[in-house]
Amino acid sequence: EKLHSVEDIMERNVKALHLQDSVQTAIDRMVQGDISQLPVISEQGNILGIVSEGSLLQKGAHRTGLIEQVMDRNPAVIDVSLSVAEARRRLVEVEALLVTEQDLLVGLVTRMDLVNALRLRSIG
Repeated sequence: EKLHSVEDIMERNVKALHLQDSVQTAIDRMVQGDISQLPVISEQGNILGIVSEGSLLQKGAHRTGLIEQVMDRNPAVIDVSLSVAEARRRLVEVEALLVTEQDLLVGLVTRMDLVNALRLRSIG
């Protein structure tokens, strides 16, 4: 069975942050969920940025600081309808892609998701 679109491999239950969340909230979610990337969204679900382990380390975040101070404002995004092959090309450059449908966050694809997909099936 071949995987064709990003929708076939994306994580759907994405834990997102909001601008008013604290850095401590991001740290807690990363540790508890064993995840390294957290999207930052508006109340409407529009993508505002992403917080990664790297951005927390790089910016030397204080736990009481706000997400706004440590997030990357230009996250890599991919439309839900695009091909897995396109996601693979983009994931050479970045560790994760935020998946959108009509500009709203609907999922996340990481390098590990792609590796798992390769293990289970061929990628079209």
